Amino acid sequence: MINISPAFSLAQGFYNHHWLLGSYNFLQDPKGRIVFDANSYTHIPEFRKMSFKGTEATICNSQGDFLMSSNGVWIANANNDTMLNGSGLNPNGITSSWAFGLPAVYNNVFLNFPNDTTQFALFHHTFIQLGANYYVTELYSSSIDMQLDSGLGGVTYKNNIIIQDTLAGGIAACKHANGRDWWVVMIKENSDLVYKILFTPQGIASITTQNLVIDPAIFVDPQITFSQDGTQFACQKTDGGVVKNIL
Repeated sequence: MINISPAFSLAQGFYNHHWLLGSYNFLQDPKGRIVFDANSYTHIPEFRKMSFKGTEATICNSQGDFLMSSNGVWIANANNDTMLNGSGLNPNGITSSWAFGLPAVYNNVFLNFPNDTTQFALFHHTFIQLGANYYVTELYSSSIDMQLDSGLGGVTYKNNIIIQDTLAGGIAACKHANGRDWWVVMIKENSDLVYKILFTPQGIASITTQNLVIDPAIFVDPQITFSQDGTQFACQKTDGGVVKNIL
């Protein structure tokens, strides 16, 4: 069983302080962002190089300073330009066909390395087409060192294959009950099997599996997620329903 904490990861500090908006392709196209504080939010129009077609990950530091974003194709730094070595994510034909962002949700997530404020990991995937349907064949990780490029960060390795299998699209993450490590999970396509990745200060410490005892998802993005307090896990079923609290 996954041992999760009563306080969900990104709710601690201001790691989710900035949400970026906008699907238009080019720098001159208007976009925007929402900046949150403890009690309110502010919408800020902006012109930005990166667009989002569905896949989006952003992260700030614990003080709420914006650090980076990704649309599944490349990583942008705090200046909204390509991060050092940040291009070429998720190499395959589908990604090449969607240069302005992958058109799927829950495809990537930034996590800070436990006990290290300068190192971050991006867990990410693309998909392939089989007839009229799509599924995932790899889960990747890439590593970012925020000490590089005068504090704008640089990718130290990318597209490291963590899992190779036929997977349902979507990644979820939750803080471990020890308050330090992370759980990262994905579901196998046409199965109730969930992969559980334990992410520690040393990197990926283990990959284990668990059967959820639910109807398998078939060619559907299950949109898996944890509740904000980490006490609930939910995923979409093939028939459009939702199952929750199953880990």
